[in-house]
Amino acid sequence: MIDSMVLYYHKDKSGCFLTHDGRKKYLKIFETRMWQESKDGYTGRTLNVRRHIEKQVGLIKDVMTGKIEVYEPYKIPE
Repeated sequence: MIDSMVLYYHKDKSGCFLTHDGRKKYLKIFETRMWQESKDGYTGRTLNVRRHIEKQVGLIKDVMTGKIEVYEPYKIPE
């Protein structure tokens, strides 16, 4: 998701940095993306990207604590 959005940057010898305009564009695209909704394949509920990420973090935690055995990632439609 982030790779598809980071297109506006300035490169110099010490690294790559977003320009002021690039940063504004990135944050606008990022916020728009975070509010996009899609259906959860397991529950059928419609969630925005932020909620999908929160759910995935919870699933990873459940695998790490032994609550569930297998983590199944959710691919957010493009």
